[in-house]
Amino acid sequence: MSIKPVAFTDPPSVLAAPERIHPALWRASQLASSPGLHVDTGYPAMSAQLPGGGWPLGNLIEVMIPRAGIGELQLFRPALGGLLGRPGGQGNTQLGRGGDDAGGRAGSAGGTGVRDERPIVLIQPPYIPQTAGWAGWGVAPSRLLWLQPQARPDALWAAEHILDSAAFSALILWQDTLREATLRRLQLAAQKGNTLFVLIRSLQAARQSSPAPLRLALHPARGGLQVHIVKRRGRLLEQPVPILLYPDPVDAAGPFSVESRHASLDRRASAASRAGYPLSRMAH
Repeated sequence: MSIKPVAFTDPPSVLAAPERIHPALWRASQLASSPGLHVDTGYPAMSAQLPGGGWPLGNLIEVMIPRAGIGELQLFRPALGGLLGRPGGQGNTQLGRGGDDAGGRAGSAGGTGVRDERPIVLIQPPYIPQTAGWAGWGVAPSRLLWLQPQARPDALWAAEHILDSAAFSALILWQDTLREATLRRLQLAAQKGNTLFVLIRSLQAARQSSPAPLRLALHPARGGLQVHIVKRRGRLLEQPVPILLYPDPVDAAGPFSVESRHASLDRRASAASRAGYPLSRMAH
């Protein structure tokens, strides 16, 4: 019995576009395509450097910072305030309300044009979230849940189950020392839904390997941030992406530092009397 060899009709095009063989393949000189849902970053310079043109939903996004309050939450403000997702490279299909899709998974892309109104969860933030700042971003206090577990295992348990439920639009988790196996488990849990999942860690974590498809190292800069893309699906980006968080020249050049001006939105210096309450019950 003779075996007929398989002939490629157009080898050059296959080599130039390996994603035609499998979506997970890309050339080292190219920015990879990214299947699944994405949400617009709100910053064109940032979106242009991300596969899919936005923050990937249903994936672990690692954000590494030298200290809290440099603008790490402000970077995600447009996404958290809108959370209108679209399939990568396929137009602007928006996220629907939780439970609208046929599969019963909350907020999948259905082209309904309805904003995702699922809750946003913050786990172990370093400061009490400022509800007035979040309201200014378009996030109603009733949509915010704040969890402050006493032990790390409890925080990780809560994060994993929140991701697995697919009932929340966004989860922001603050943790420093995590094993790679733990990161992998969180990534697998995130892939079960379409939650915007951001893990905020110390800058020292950049030395550790991670299964996260997107890793960012942030540094404060005048008027905003310098965003170093440590890892993404695609070619290495050597230069940081400048992000202007405060377009008003007065804000950018005022007597206060970027960190102090941002602090009113990212943190509050007082200690919490009781953790775990929805933010709508807290004093503004």
